[in-house]
Amino acid sequence: MTKAERDKLKSDALTINPKLALEILEKIPALLDALDDMEYKLQQYKDYMDRIRGLPNCNTCGYEWNCSHMPDPGQNTRINCPLWIAEAGDDT
Repeated sequence: MTKAERDKLKSDALTINPKLALEILEKIPALLDALDDMEYKLQQYKDYMDRIRGLPNCNTCGYEWNCSHMPDPGQNTRINCPLWIAEAGDDT
């Protein structure tokens, strides 16, 4: 939305119901701050999940099905397991 469009909406709102428009305009900065906080937290969660996905887990372990800690299909895998070994031919 362009500045001209915002200004037109603001003037239209003030002519229709000035009291309500002023209440809304007072709340907008707080809502924008909350939105900025949410965007920051979302980026932190994304970065955290990217770090977790990069850790070695049961799906990349060389033990394959011989490990007693290997989860059943559909269960969570262990990450950064001390028993983890590289797969054959993997340089990790």
